[in-house]
Amino acid sequence: MARYYETGTHTQTDLETAINDYERAAHKGHALAQNNLAVKLIEAGKETEDSPRVIELLEASCAQKNLYAMNHLGYRIITNTIPGQKQERGLRLLFDAAERKHRRALLNLIDLSKRNAYTHLFSDEQIQALKQLNETTSN
Repeated sequence: MARYYETGTHTQTDLETAINDYERAAHKGHALAQNNLAVKLIEAGKETEDSPRVIELLEASCAQKNLYAMNHLGYRIITNTIPGQKQERGLRLLFDAAERKHRRALLNLIDLSKRNAYTHLFSDEQIQALKQLNETTSN
């Protein structure tokens, strides 16, 4: 139901109801709900990207190998939106998601590998792996 309220499918858009529905599902351990709740809390201005609640939700979702959360958390760690985390961990999360065919994670990795501020994070092997991943997902 949360997705219906979020998008307005078959009902009016109601972000508060969507957040409440995601909260109930996230509390029960639903990985996608944990990710979506973190994103919606940020969008609604109820939490910041580096708030303990958002990090806790994304971490719990990542622990269940949710690709969306791995992408969100990994990108935020690398770009230092979440301070105090090692950028290598963020890179590992993004690579794990990309290797599991999460297209947005792959695109984020490609983008980061081209930015001067982040090129030092990537080894030659990782750049080659990115090229191969991009070729296999493009076909």
